[in-house]
Amino acid sequence: MLQMRDYSFRFHQFSFDSIELVTAFSKCYHHSRNVAFRPNLPTNGFTNKYRKVKNRSVTYKIQPLDEWKRKEQFLFYNEFTEPMYGISVDLDITSLYHYCRKNEQSIFVSYLHEIIKAVNSVEEFRYRYDGENVIVYDKIGVSVTVARENETFAFSYIDYDANFLEFAESATSEIARVRETSNFTPFANKLDLIHFSAVPWIQFTSLSHARHHEFKDTIPKISTGKIYHSGERTLMPISVHAHHGLVDALHIGKLYSLLENKIQERYGA
Repeated sequence: MLQMRDYSFRFHQFSFDSIELVTAFSKCYHHSRNVAFRPNLPTNGFTNKYRKVKNRSVTYKIQPLDEWKRKEQFLFYNEFTEPMYGISVDLDITSLYHYCRKNEQSIFVSYLHEIIKAVNSVEEFRYRYDGENVIVYDKIGVSVTVARENETFAFSYIDYDANFLEFAESATSEIARVRETSNFTPFANKLDLIHFSAVPWIQFTSLSHARHHEFKDTIPKISTGKIYHSGERTLMPISVHAHHGLVDALHIGKLYSLLENKIQERYGA
């Protein structure tokens, strides 16, 4: 269970800390944001060379399809009605959980930072398809679902920063800002992110996402569930969904292993 001692944000029969669970609210709505918006990217087909492009301070490369080891896999899965698939596991966050409780540090912001840091470390999670080109971003951020006190929600955007304190400051500020808004506007023309939501009421073993199947969505979706204790371990369900043409189970396995190892490395005794 998540720590219940300082919770001030009332929601249904639960009471939550406004930072720990600001993302908490109806997971089933989270990916209504998946309307396909075309980014302002060059559209000259698959080029023959890597090409660095600067666009609104976002740096990415266009992947030449003919030179790509995943060409056949990508073309195969990209024709599927549903190329997105997901794998869920229980993540060991024992060291992070106890460190945060001892030091009064946000559990949510701490594990969110570790997740987006791991995502940026596995190249395949930075690949996207814009409708004409496969591109790979140098860095991606995270769009987090934010709950409001009136039981509606909206989407935030938090840029990735390897420095935890910088990231935490940005996350706290952005979440507070979104909670005070009343509009509902999914991000347009933005692929350099992951979709993230928390489902703190449910110790899930799997989940699915609402999506527009007529659009080629290649943005990974990561969700976390209810934190619970098993013996001396503290575990958290986590689910990763990705486009099979860009990301294989091997890469999701790498992500999970990296995430668990990095949590232990940073927060372990």
